[in-house]
Amino acid sequence: MTSPRCIQICHRDDTLVAEVSFWASSAGYELGTRTQRADLLRDDAANVAATILELTGTSDNEIDIIESLSGRTKGKVIAVTELDAKTIGSVRRLFQAKSVEAIIIPRAEFGTRHLADLLKTKEARPELDRDMLAKSIASGHVVNHYQPKVPLRAGVVGYGVEALCRIQHPELGMIFPDNFIPLAEAHDLILELTDAVTVQAFRDLRLWDEQGLQLRLAINISPRLMSGLTWFELFEHRCSEYQVDPKRITLEVTESSSNGGKVLALEILSRLRLKGFQLSIDDFGTGFSSLETLYKLPFGELKIDKGFVFDLHKSPEARTLVESTISLARKLGLKIVAEGVESEELFNELRNLQCDDAQGYYISKPIPAATIGAFFQQWDAAQVASGKSSSPALAAIHGLLAEILSSSEDEEDDATIVLAPGAGLSVPETGRDITARIPSLLLSGDLLGSLEHIHRAIRAESGHSALKGKLASLQSELERSLLSDSLVITCGERSVRLLAGENFTIGRESASAEADVAIPCRWLSRGAKNLKLSLEAGRWHVTDLGSTNGHFLGGIRLNPNEKHALASGETLLEVGKTGAEAAPAWLRLRVGRENAVELSYGVRGESDEGAAAKWLIFHQEASVGRDSDASLVVDDSGSDFAADFSFRNQGLWIRPRSGSTVHIGRHEFSQAVPLPAGSEICFGASAWKIEKPHTISVQSRSLPLTAAIA
Repeated sequence: MTSPRCIQICHRDDTLVAEVSFWASSAGYELGTRTQRADLLRDDAANVAATILELTGTSDNEIDIIESLSGRTKGKVIAVTELDAKTIGSVRRLFQAKSVEAIIIPRAEFGTRHLADLLKTKEARPELDRDMLAKSIASGHVVNHYQPKVPLRAGVVGYGVEALCRIQHPELGMIFPDNFIPLAEAHDLILELTDAVTVQAFRDLRLWDEQGLQLRLAINISPRLMSGLTWFELFEHRCSEYQVDPKRITLEVTESSSNGGKVLALEILSRLRLKGFQLSIDDFGTGFSSLETLYKLPFGELKIDKGFVFDLHKSPEARTLVESTISLARKLGLKIVAEGVESEELFNELRNLQCDDAQGYYISKPIPAATIGAFFQQWDAAQVASGKSSSPALAAIHGLLAEILSSSEDEEDDATIVLAPGAGLSVPETGRDITARIPSLLLSGDLLGSLEHIHRAIRAESGHSALKGKLASLQSELERSLLSDSLVITCGERSVRLLAGENFTIGRESASAEADVAIPCRWLSRGAKNLKLSLEAGRWHVTDLGSTNGHFLGGIRLNPNEKHALASGETLLEVGKTGAEAAPAWLRLRVGRENAVELSYGVRGESDEGAAAKWLIFHQEASVGRDSDASLVVDDSGSDFAADFSFRNQGLWIRPRSGSTVHIGRHEFSQAVPLPAGSEICFGASAWKIEKPHTISVQSRSLPLTAAIA
């Protein structure tokens, strides 16, 4: 063992040993093989560049040997294992907690190229001490790179970046955060470092604004900064100095920095949130008090740790954690960001799981501020080229085409595949026959026609088949593309705004205090300061929020912030009433048999502009038909109860009643389908246009929208 460059190996896999032996010889290393792991501890550790051993999981003594090797050698300690991903993850976390520098690699991922990269890393790693770091910060050697964040769902706009610092040292070159963040925290330099990052980020944000690029900016906050108010006060000063809009700033806080909801951390985070800053809980799921943190502290965003995202397709446990985290965040009303997205497959899968934003090397590595504008221009162009931001739909189409064009057991080798709509057949169409017409419909932009054909093809396919599964996947993607969370349907002069939920504010239009139901009536108070409609214990209630002119029920003014239950049938709320005179304005609320609320308004002395404009507010479902008990009464509807509106998967749907169909555009549906903006829906002889809320003088709700692909 006299060679200054030696690789030790103790592994039962003869193929692995042979591969490493051949590579070591060609790379100038001497190889030492051992039959027992304990023998590795008796070798001269000073000459060892790497130690490769097997982790079988048959004895906890293996952990002790790896820990001992890590403590006595500067070389790499590499455990190559056949253990499952969950166990590997547990061992990695154990070593991390004990500061054991060992690398655990699944056997399927290990190779000599991987080994060569690991050995290069050690030689190129710069070293920094406390004084050098302090001088680097003071001398302006801290530089920011920015990793882009993009929305996952088609049609959603709004880009962001996360500031990630480096040190451009005049002697050591570029130094990355892993090599100096722990040093800054250990030697009380994290305040100065964070301030340097903040100042540079705010300057860059101003430059992007001048270029017409409106971005959200995320800055990481160390746990150490939550132990006092010094950083908070300095950060406030920087925001004032650079006139930063708090709504565009996200502060990414690790779970440990929340300190489980301790008073000081709660005060700092609450003050930041009240000022308008977005708070993101970073690396969610890696701490020990995740649920307590979410419960106690005012977070608005949840960032899924990249370790879970990396393993999404490899580990059922990781997938379960990601899915449950997204579901939990949705129920809590939190935005969801996934980091570590490094492949198109992961990008598309996270979109399917209804994650909001993504960042990772598939999108972009961290890049200098000067290249951010060009990056987002290229990203926009790529989305347009891939089908107006509908890349997941196109990916599903490609898979569908592959399925259609592949031969199956019951097809002849020279069978002709029809890829255009319209072919007449003398025999009943199979699911594959119908499916063959879908690609051309999709590529021509006829999403409703595609969805109609998918429904028919699924019904025509008997039993379970791979094609049926692909059709179901494509159906889900198309439905997501068509969803909107708030719509207006109009027929002639009559318009009805559809809203679903449990809590709504009602008031005059206002840019500063938006209401869910914005009514163009000067007698109402502005926005959310007027009236609240809420569903509690199965009954709707109204609450005056301190309006200027007041609301009167049965001639008696409602007391501010006092709830009043609405009875079934019609309730008239008069606005601004004085004495025995008729009120100058009024709101009508009709609670139907299905507990949906029809809201309208009127103004004395003016044309009854509110008679034609109504809002249909419901929690789960609302019916449409000619029966007087229907939530939306349409006199010339084809039946007493033709269909039901519902709200699910963040969007509005229409479901025909059993035995009925609905016609949307030129397409007929017998099962639930999203209400698509820009289309026309028929109820018997009545034709209603489906429009986005911004097409009339009503403010749209402040919930996220999934735009329709047109």
